[in-house]
Amino acid sequence: MTPMAFPIGPTEMIIILVIVLVLFGGARLAGLGKSTGRAIREFKEETKNLGGDKSEDVVDAEVVEPQNQQSQQQNPPAVGGAQQQQAPQEPQQQSAQQSGGSSTQSTQSYGSATQPTEARRDA
Repeated sequence: MTPMAFPIGPTEMIIILVIVLVLFGGARLAGLGKSTGRAIREFKEETKNLGGDKSEDVVDAEVVEPQNQQSQQQNPPAVGGAQQQQAPQEPQQQSAQQSGGSSTQSTQSYGSATQPTEARRDA
């Protein structure tokens, strides 16, 4: 224990309790003890809730696989003009794949039609 400036022994403690009992009365001290116990219990419950609910907050995520480029080429877009724009790009994609160049392909969306585009990466 740490040393106190005025050490309180058992007799001093009894004297202090008698003075408090006389000042506040028995009924008021009982209510004070009850409310203090309730406050301590609520504090303990809240501190337990802070660290224990992390696992309940996690929600299972749905895994979505990216669409294959071949499946995009097999399914023609609904817009007629988009088919004409996509047709010239297909031979370019095949020639890029045959040349052995490292290319990354992405799709850009213009309205309802999607068009594959190429972006070369210099390594």
